[in-house]
Amino acid sequence: MEFDIRKTNMVKCMAIILMLIHHLFSGAPELCIKYGTESRIFAWNDIMAFSEACKICVGMFVFLTAFGITRAYRVECVETGIASGNALGKFCIKRYVKLEMNFLFVYMLTIMTYFLRAGGVRQIYGIFGIKRGILYAVIDALGFAIRFSTPTLNPTWWYMSTAVLLVFLIPILVQLYKKYGICTIVCCAFFFSGRSYDGVSEYVLCMCVGIFCAETRVLEKMYRKRYIKQNIFNSCVKMLVYLSLIVFLIYVRIKVDLHFFVDAAIPVLCSGFCMELSSLFPVSEKVMGFIGEYSMNMFLIHTLIFSYYFPQYVYRPKNWLAVLFVLLVTSLILSIVIEKLKELLGYKIITEKVIRCVN
Repeated sequence: MEFDIRKTNMVKCMAIILMLIHHLFSGAPELCIKYGTESRIFAWNDIMAFSEACKICVGMFVFLTAFGITRAYRVECVETGIASGNALGKFCIKRYVKLEMNFLFVYMLTIMTYFLRAGGVRQIYGIFGIKRGILYAVIDALGFAIRFSTPTLNPTWWYMSTAVLLVFLIPILVQLYKKYGICTIVCCAFFFSGRSYDGVSEYVLCMCVGIFCAETRVLEKMYRKRYIKQNIFNSCVKMLVYLSLIVFLIYVRIKVDLHFFVDAAIPVLCSGFCMELSSLFPVSEKVMGFIGEYSMNMFLIHTLIFSYYFPQYVYRPKNWLAVLFVLLVTSLILSIVIEKLKELLGYKIITEKVIRCVN
C-alpha cells in the first residue's frame, strides 16, 4: 500500500478536525463563555487543555506539505533529469501560484461577504487611508499579512505566510537531505530546538521528517511490518499502538514544552494509523478522504463562520461535540459550494493557464 493522495487526505481530515477543536474552544474562550458551551462527560478544563494541544494540526499540515512537495519534486525534477536551478525555481513558483490562486478565490469571496461583520472591510483597511488601505489589501491577498505585520481580514490566515515560505524552503531542504542525509534532520533538531519561533522555524523538524518519510518510504515500510500473521489482528494491534502513542504524546505536549519534537512525531503516527484504518475499513478512506479533500477551504473559512458571521448558530447546541459537528458540517458544505463556484466561473481553467505560463 502506498501513502498516496487518498491517505494524505485522510490525515488532512484528522488535522482539520483538530484545527476546528483548537479554534472553537481554547482559541475562543470568550465565545464559549458567552454561549454557555459545556461538556457533560469530561471536565471543561480538560477539554480546554486538549483543545490547546490540538495545535498539533499545524505540524500535521506542514509534514504533509513537505511529504507531498518532496514526492512531486522527485517526479517533476529529479527523475526527469532536469534538477537544475532553473527547474527548481519554476517548480517552486508553480506551487506558489497554485496555492495563491486557491487562496485568492476565497479571499475575494470574503471581501464580498464581509458586510456580515460589523464595520465591514473598511474596519480592516479603510482606517489607514485609501492608498495604504489598498496596499494592505494586496499584501493580505498575497498571503503575506502576518509576515509583514499588516492588517488582515482573518488572523487565522497567518498560516498562509508560513505555507508560502514552505513552498520555497522545502525543495532546498530536499537538496540538503539528498546531500547530507539524516544529518540534515539532526542538525535542524539541535539548531532550532529551544529557540524563539517565528511560525517557520517552529516546524523545521516537521518538514525534515516529512522529507525523510517521502525519500525513504518509511510509512510504506511501517505498513508492511507484520507482528501477527493474521492481517486483521495485526492491523488492530498496530492501530492501538499508534493511537496510544498519539494520546501519550498529546499528554506530554500538555504537560511539558516539547512541542518542537512532539509535533514532528505525531504526524508520522497519524499517517501510520490512517494506512491501517484504510486497510481494515476501506469506507473510512472514502469518508475521511472526502473531508480532507476540502481541508484547505475549510481552513480558510471556518473562522469567518464561527467567530465573525454566525457565532450564535455554531454555538447554539452548547454541547462541545455538537458545536464541533455543526462547524464541521457547515464549513464542509460551504467548501464544496466554493469548488462548484470555481467550476461554474471557469476559475480552475484560469488557474491551469496561469500555472502553464510559468513553464
